[in-house]
Formats: sequence, structure tokens, C-alpha cells
Amino acid sequence: MTNDKLQAYNTLYEVLTETCKIIAPFMPFVSEYIFKNLSEKESVHLELFPEVNPAFILEDLNKSTKIVQDIITLGLSARANAKLRVRQPLNYVKVTTDLDEYFKEILKEELNVKEVKVFSSEEIPSQICKPNARLIGPKFATDVKFIISEAKAGNFKLLENGNVKV
Repeated sequence: MTNDKLQAYNTLYEVLTETCKIIAPFMPFVSEYIFKNLSEKESVHLELFPEVNPAFILEDLNKSTKIVQDIITLGLSARANAKLRVRQPLNYVKVTTDLDEYFKEILKEELNVKEVKVFSSEEIPSQICKPNARLIGPKFATDVKFIISEAKAGNFKLLENGNVKV
């Protein structure tokens, strides 16, 4: 019995007994059976409900995991919009956040890319607005050229209803 193996068994014991306490109200017989076989205690229903241990919460890990989940969701959505199957490998994916190698490997696997590149915020594409002169011509007549030039200059705002105000 190595020290590593002993720690793994202790962790498994802790997880199983605490999970039994949590699921006891919903699955009384299963949790009771597992808890009694794992411990020498009388019943899982006589135990106190587990409390949160702040020492086990790693904020940096949670934040990084959330970022990676968002990138994966966006990447899979972009693949679906471009009608590229996930089975088809891509050369790279560009992200703005520098991630640990562990998370880069997860991105490579989930998005089926060969490389994860990090780029600066100056390289982020910006939104553009191209008004259709034929559609806005009858309404704005003489101001169409001014509207188009303002839109190209970036003087526009996206409204909540999906319209654009130039």
C-alpha cells in the first residue's frame, strides 16, 4: 500500500460518504446501503448535512474552467455555422486569454485543432455596419450618403431589438 494509493482511497471514501449524506433525502435506501457498508456508523440519516469547506474552492480553477467552457461553446457554434464537422481537424484556434497548457490541451481535443494561438486585444475583429442604400433610400433620400459614411466610420450603435442606429 503506497502513500499515493492510500490518499486515493481516503479521497474516494470521503467523496462517497459525503455524497451519501447529500442524496439521502432523495434516495434513502441506496444511500443507506452504501453508507453502512463504507462506515461503522448507524445510519446516514442520523448524520449532519455536509457544510461547505472554503479551503476546497479554487477560484482561479473555476474561472479558467468557465473561460474554457465558453471558448468550446463558441468554437463548436462557429463550426456548426460554417458547416464544418468536428471530425475535420483545423490548423488552429485563436483565443484572447493566455491559458495553461492543461487547458490548451482540452481545447485542442474538444475543438479538434492542432494548435491554440493567443492574440492581443488589438487583433480582435470589430463590428462593421454596411447600410443597404436601396432599402434606406426611399426613407432618407438625400441623407443616404451621409448615413453610409457614418456607418463605415464606426459611428453606429446596436440597439436591444437588433436594429442599428447610425
